[in-house]
Order: sequence, then structure tokens, then C-alpha cells
Amino acid sequence: MFEKVWGKRWGINNDVGSLRMALVCRPGSEWELMMSEGEYVEETQALIGPDNMWYWNDRERPDLFKAQEQHDVITQIPTGC
Repeated sequence: MFEKVWGKRWGINNDVGSLRMALVCRPGSEWELMMSEGEYVEETQALIGPDNMWYWNDRERPDLFKAQEQHDVITQIPTGC
């Protein structure tokens, strides 16, 4: 099915081979909950959403703009490096 939809075969056959391709998604509005809700829990050393459906491994909330900038830079790195 992956080949039909994405035009390439996907998958792995070992745990130590070279990564040749990765599917990535630019951070977007799905991060807004982490920036407005949740509470830092000392025991877990993470921000945890009120519904326990997400967590962020830091005391500080994520910086969406910075994450988007980093995503944009890394997705422009030439392949085969």
C-alpha cells in the first residue's frame, strides 16, 4: 500500500542499516495545546496535558516558531551526506 500511495517501498529489514529516507511533518497547530495547557510535574520532570494525552520533556513550553525554523533547515539538507 505504501508503494501505491507514496510511490516507494517503505520498511526496514534490520536494526543497524543506513536511514535512507524519513517521513517528517512540520510542527503546526497541533503544538498549541502544549503552549497553553498542561502542568509541570516534578516527579516525571515533564509538562503533562490535563487529559494525560501528551507530555513535553522540559519545564519550559516548546517554542513553535523555533521548531518550525529547525524543521525547515533540516529538511533542506541535501541527501546522501
